[in-house]
Amino acid sequence: MVTLDRLFRGGAPLCCDAAADADDNDAIEITDAVHVLGFLFRSGPTPAEPSGDCVPAPAGRLGCPDSACP
Repeated sequence: MVTLDRLFRGGAPLCCDAAADADDNDAIEITDAVHVLGFLFRSGPTPAEPSGDCVPAPAGRLGCPDSACP
């Protein structure tokens, strides 16, 4: 998971910080990875937007530039 790689292994910067903020608390932390894993494997709540769409994040949130999308 890219978020865990960034947080704990010094991985490359995320192309969309807002999409990595799965629990919508305006921070990228381990709870975001837990949220995504819960969604994938335990039918947990859907991650916060813009998780599934290729759109810029609303103003006042973590960044997600249009250019991050293919």
